[in-house]
Amino acid sequence: MYIPKLKSLKDLLLWIPRFVFSLGFKAHAFLVTLVAIVPILLATCERVHTPEGVVVALEKGGYLTTGNFDSNADSIYLSKGTQVRLLAQQEATAFWAETANGSHRGFIKVATVGKGADGLSLPRREKRSCRPISEKRFGQIVERYTLEQIEQEYLNAEYVKSRKGGKKIVEFGFKVFVMDGATGKYMRPVVSYDAEGKYLSHKLVFWQYPRSKMMVPELVDLMGPVVSVSEFPLCSPFESVVMEKAWCYLPGLLLLGLFAILLVLRIPLIWAPNSLVGVILFGLGTLPPALWLSSIKSYGLAGWFSFTYLIVMVLNLFFLWVAYSGLRCPKCKHLNQHEYSAKRNGRNYWERHTKAHEQERGPKQREWWSEWKYAMMGSEGWSRLEAYNNQSDPNKWKKISYREHTWEQSVTYRDYITHSHIQEVINTYKCPHCGHGKDDINKECLESYGEWAEGTYTKHYAFSEKVTSDNQVFDQESKER
Repeated sequence: MYIPKLKSLKDLLLWIPRFVFSLGFKAHAFLVTLVAIVPILLATCERVHTPEGVVVALEKGGYLTTGNFDSNADSIYLSKGTQVRLLAQQEATAFWAETANGSHRGFIKVATVGKGADGLSLPRREKRSCRPISEKRFGQIVERYTLEQIEQEYLNAEYVKSRKGGKKIVEFGFKVFVMDGATGKYMRPVVSYDAEGKYLSHKLVFWQYPRSKMMVPELVDLMGPVVSVSEFPLCSPFESVVMEKAWCYLPGLLLLGLFAILLVLRIPLIWAPNSLVGVILFGLGTLPPALWLSSIKSYGLAGWFSFTYLIVMVLNLFFLWVAYSGLRCPKCKHLNQHEYSAKRNGRNYWERHTKAHEQERGPKQREWWSEWKYAMMGSEGWSRLEAYNNQSDPNKWKKISYREHTWEQSVTYRDYITHSHIQEVINTYKCPHCGHGKDDINKECLESYGEWAEGTYTKHYAFSEKVTSDNQVFDQESKER
């Protein structure tokens, strides 16, 4: 194992990427899978599903908000001394709570509860607790399961309102995706249950438009179970900046890591050619992260995640190209680079290289100046009038006058000849499993000397240039005659 050396501050800052890069493809395969699956496990591991809560008496009268749809906030007034069950902390200003008999559930302000909540160890309930789901799938669930079964299997009821006869009106945090034009929209379900918790009816109220333009019902149902975060996980992806970044970026690489492990195991992909494997790696490095980002944005994350995720994918593909290119034996498909096997000498020969050196220039002949002409000079060089007339902003150009200067001239050269004695060195690399090999040919210079050629030779050129009125030279050209 290669351990990078620390000789400067730059070495310290780059130590981790250098160390990780040096681990090898097998370690990378397991490392990528591990870092991709850990946020999913942490975000989906539940502490409790529905907290038991703590019963306290209100220090003063206040409202328990029991619904929030159709732009109205339903609530009931609870007088001072009323007992409520505090279920969880909702940020710093409110509690998720219900009446002691469980007939109403919603949110109540911390100030209304007063000192009765001091010192309580309540779980945190994330404001973004929700589950994306298609309208068809939601209809199948809500009509098939009772209220108690839905809370056990999927999501707690956020608001509960009791009516006469034991009937309950419930609001869930399901984000029901309904196609509406090209993009669709998220709806919030309001469900009615009878006294036994059996389904009666439901309606969908507009919630928000999706941030991602890629959302379709099939994608919502495919990604929903993975991207949905339990209300009371052991480690919430939204409690810290680090966890949020990990939750947004890493799980999209899970399929890539699993495929890399299959490459390490070799047997499942032994018949796949390296060209096909490269295409699959490219696809898994782009498509799953893009789908993950489209799904995770249902939590209302900022749009700049798209740009940073694109950078992550480009870096990931570059790393794959550097780490994987040529790594897999084309014959036995083992993930071992061809190891050094032998060294032998190849051809022994001399090379001759000639370089011309200018000795002198003859006098100018047939020299000629044209009449004055006009052109337009811009910030990036000169242009003829035709090009200037096509510019969208002529003010950036200025008019100049110039003359064409042409002449013929002879140039005398003498060659310097370098002689090099070359020895080919052939290094042979072989696969340690099947013996498939390749040769790497290097050239080694044993000795070298130079000498001037005995004679000189002359070449004739036609030169041309353009000279402005203030003696600036541009657009030079020379041709051998």
